[in-house]
Amino acid sequence: MTLSLVSRAPDSIHNWLLLFLVKFRQPLLSSSLIGLFGFLVSWTASWTPSPWLDEAATAHIISYPISDMARLWERTDAVYAPYYVFMHFWIKVVGVTPFTLRLPSLLAVGVGTAAMAITGRTVGGPRAQLLYGLCFALLPRTTAMGIEARPYAMSSMFMALALTAVVKLRLMPSVSKWLLLGVAMVGAVASQFFSALPIVGMVLAAIVQFSARSRVLLIVTSGLSALVCLPLAKVAVSQQNQVSWIGDEAYSLANQALVESWFTSRWSLNPAEGTNVQDLAAVILSVVAGLTVVTALACSRNWPASRLALAATPPLIAILVLWSVSLVDSPVLLGRYLTSSAPFVAMFLAECIMLLRPKAKTVFLPLLLLGSVMVIVGQREPYAKIPANDYAFIASTLQSRADRGDGLLIEPGLGPVDSARNALDLYPKDFSRLVDIARPQREPLSFVFATDPAIADISQSNLPPRIWVVKKNGQISNYEEQLAKRGYIRELPSAGPAHAVSSWYRR
Repeated sequence: MTLSLVSRAPDSIHNWLLLFLVKFRQPLLSSSLIGLFGFLVSWTASWTPSPWLDEAATAHIISYPISDMARLWERTDAVYAPYYVFMHFWIKVVGVTPFTLRLPSLLAVGVGTAAMAITGRTVGGPRAQLLYGLCFALLPRTTAMGIEARPYAMSSMFMALALTAVVKLRLMPSVSKWLLLGVAMVGAVASQFFSALPIVGMVLAAIVQFSARSRVLLIVTSGLSALVCLPLAKVAVSQQNQVSWIGDEAYSLANQALVESWFTSRWSLNPAEGTNVQDLAAVILSVVAGLTVVTALACSRNWPASRLALAATPPLIAILVLWSVSLVDSPVLLGRYLTSSAPFVAMFLAECIMLLRPKAKTVFLPLLLLGSVMVIVGQREPYAKIPANDYAFIASTLQSRADRGDGLLIEPGLGPVDSARNALDLYPKDFSRLVDIARPQREPLSFVFATDPAIADISQSNLPPRIWVVKKNGQISNYEEQLAKRGYIRELPSAGPAHAVSSWYRR
């Protein structure tokens, strides 16, 4: 009896929500409410996970003047220049904290969810409106990028808007919709260059479905958008070596394409290195989603062929191209690089859910919902992104224990992208009270990440009574040796996932 009630609960909630949406005669208003739900899903506990290395790069770069950033882009990271410029002016208004850095991504999730709801309402009424929005909002790839200070959520948002424009144009072309399509395509590529791949798939699928006149306008709009993005394409080709590090990592292409791309747990950059509960949950969720699709297509005779083609073509092209290049040339396939395809995957999954027979829905819908919730909750653990990037631990320890005027010594990291100084860019207020002994003045922008100055000789320096030392766990510290010689005594250190923070006071 209890099992029966549980199995019927998702369907009852679904019907209640449909009744609620039907009462809204204005699709824009009901879609905005669904968009608000999508924002809230990603917003909840978005401040909890410690930022990881790439978010530190965002905070580091945008803290410099645009002229300094422009000189850096001559060598690397120019494909993210539009995002960095936007974020540079954004933090001037809201300041720098991990939450304010992530807020644009959270807002992008809300707008993208609303756009998907509008798309669903256009093609299939309230039922499709609800499922399109929910599938996008609860897709773990969406929620993972929503809590990340990087441009991927924005690329997904622009792609969702492009998809909305395409389905609207098919029904009733207008200048404003063509303009929306062009701006959305440019915005998607400007946010993340690999968005060009699903755009190609979307255009190919739309050409087949559009009228002759609309095909011409689609080609013209796509061509003009491509011309606008051409400078970014040239830069991407000239700086393609900046993703060469991927070849140094051991990971599974299949896992990146089929699991991490859509159901990411984000507990490790490359889950092939080792599996934990969160990674396993992501794999199981991907299997359930696959079985949902297979069951829906196998049991239904009335496929919405045009919608399925529009949904499937863009991610298939993106996966095939990146996978092929990774096999033939050098690895370029990472799950987050496919984020802009998320709207199409959500659309495809929503269409398949609508094809399921009632009994199949009672099986798959609870499993999909439970799996998504488990993965989303796991994404919000304190070190769910990359446990070795414990910047939040460093900042919170110093914020709670250090006093104004205390000294700070950061032991240089063990590699070029291993500096604990990344925490200073992410949490500037928590370090503003401290005296940075080894780096009294900030260095010019020379690298994507924070860099460590050479180890300073503090034997003759005028040091404050208490000094905080930050180092990697187990690392032999040159600064601790120098402090001991100066007569400082170490208090019991605090250790996080990767770093240790200890205080030293003068006898």
